[in-house]
Amino acid sequence: MPALAVAVETNPAVGGLLEHALIAAGPGETVLRRIAADLPYPTIALAGTAAIVHTRLAVLASGDPSRRASHLTSLSNSLGDIGEREKALAAIEETVALYRELAAARPDAFRPDLARSLRNQSAYLSHLGQRQESLAAAEEAVALYRELAAARPDAFRPALASSLHTLSLALSHFRRREEAVAVNRELVPQQATFARVQ
Repeated sequence: MPALAVAVETNPAVGGLLEHALIAAGPGETVLRRIAADLPYPTIALAGTAAIVHTRLAVLASGDPSRRASHLTSLSNSLGDIGEREKALAAIEETVALYRELAAARPDAFRPDLARSLRNQSAYLSHLGQRQESLAAAEEAVALYRELAAARPDAFRPALASSLHTLSLALSHFRRREEAVAVNRELVPQQATFARVQ
C-alpha cells in the first residue's frame, strides 16, 4: 500500500494537511510526480490532493499534449470523486480534444486513449443531464472500441463491454428500447469473454 494511503488511514487529517502544504509551498515537478505516483486510485480521502497535484502537472505539461492529456484524465477522475462534476467534465473534454489530435497523427498509439476518454466524457455528460451529447460520445467510443477489439480482442473486449453498457444506458434515456436491447445482445458475449479471461 502506498505510503500516503497508510498515512491517511492512520490519521485522516493528513490529506487536508497535504493539500494546504501543496497550495502554500508549490513544489516543483519532480516532487509533484513523486506524490502523483504514490497516490492510490481510487481514493476519496486523497481526491482533493490528487486534484491539486494533477492540476499543477497538467499546467507544467502544457507543451506536451500526451502528458497533459494523461494528467487531465487523472484530474477529471479526482474532481469526479469529490463531486466537482462540471470541472471534471471540462477536464475530460479537453482530454478528448487532445487525444483526438494525437490519434489523428498516430492512431495506433492514441486511439485507445481517445476511446477511453470518450467513454468517460459520456458518463460525465449523463450525470449533468446532457443526454444527447452523452449518447454521441458513447456511440463514438463504442465505434472505436469495436475496431480495436476486432484487431486485438484480448486487449480490448473488456473495454468494449464497458462502453456497450454505457451506450445501452444512454439509449435507454431516450426510450430507444430496441436499440438498447440490440446493444445488450452484443454486450453479453463480450462479458462472457471477459469472465473467461479473468
